[in-house]
Amino acid sequence: MSPPSPPWSLPSVALLWQTLADSAPFYLATFSPDGRLQYLNMTRGAHPPDSYLGQSLAELVPDFAGIGQLLARVVRTRQREVVELAVAMPSALKALSTHFVPIVEDDHVIGVLAVGLDVTDSKQASIELRMSVNALHRLLEEREQMAADLHDGILQSLYGIGLRLEVARVAGKNNQGTDQHVERAIAQLNETMAEIRRFIDVGRASLSANTRWEDALGGVLRSLTADGGPAIMIELGPAAVARVPNTDQSDVVFIAREAVSNAVRHAKATQIDVRLFEDDLGIRLEIEDNGVGFVKNHPLKGLGLLTMTRRAGRMGAVLTLKSAPRQGTKVTLEMTGVTSKEGQ
Repeated sequence: MSPPSPPWSLPSVALLWQTLADSAPFYLATFSPDGRLQYLNMTRGAHPPDSYLGQSLAELVPDFAGIGQLLARVVRTRQREVVELAVAMPSALKALSTHFVPIVEDDHVIGVLAVGLDVTDSKQASIELRMSVNALHRLLEEREQMAADLHDGILQSLYGIGLRLEVARVAGKNNQGTDQHVERAIAQLNETMAEIRRFIDVGRASLSANTRWEDALGGVLRSLTADGGPAIMIELGPAAVARVPNTDQSDVVFIAREAVSNAVRHAKATQIDVRLFEDDLGIRLEIEDNGVGFVKNHPLKGLGLLTMTRRAGRMGAVLTLKSAPRQGTKVTLEMTGVTSKEGQ
């Protein structure tokens, strides 16, 4: 059946319209100025196009609030509008990207042309692409977290064992007793294996559930001490210890261990002071050494500093590093607005 005459009458234009309407791979419709359907080129259901003639756009797309006002606005402003319509069809719900264009003749709007393109497949593909991108981002974040946990946890534990074995080797060369050093290395190795098991169980580095977090902090820091190395002084204020949230305790331990490990390996210090205390703003962790320091604009890089900064950000805390040549280095973690333990 030939489409009805469009709202213009030139034969050549009518022929062009009919040819376009018959071959178009998209929906073509015209509406009267009062919003009634005058023409529809095709449907995807059992009902023919002419069965919908005379219906309002609001009746055709009942689930789109304000669609009647949109059509009236096109007539009033004579401006094109584009909207995505969800249209129920026998096979499925379809998404149509629809352009509404005023039809003007003799300076009067005599109708509205609607061109609807089925974008269901492309929209679904876009959704699947976003889901894939989000999944990739999550995978990368998990990989970064795993790298940080391996670095801050297990690798630092292995470094402590290496320190202990090095001390035992030196003691053996000097004909001094090595048993106590080897025994401490074995104890640290056992704790590292337990840490690996916890990592496998929970998917990230974590503290032992059987040990108070402040004891774990003291233990991992003391594991970095060695004969001939810097003295590590640890001062933990009881009130500050009690106020650190459970969710932040592992991050505090790993930040402290990374900062102390850096000082032991690089600072050539004789003493490292670790302090956890309260101040007017919250909780403050300080790790300060009396080593060689470095210049203000030294491009300090590496996974250690990166993971410390990320852990601080995850806690909502601020990590700062202050140093100068021959004046040592001070790492500060400021946890502001920390609630009391009773309020957790």
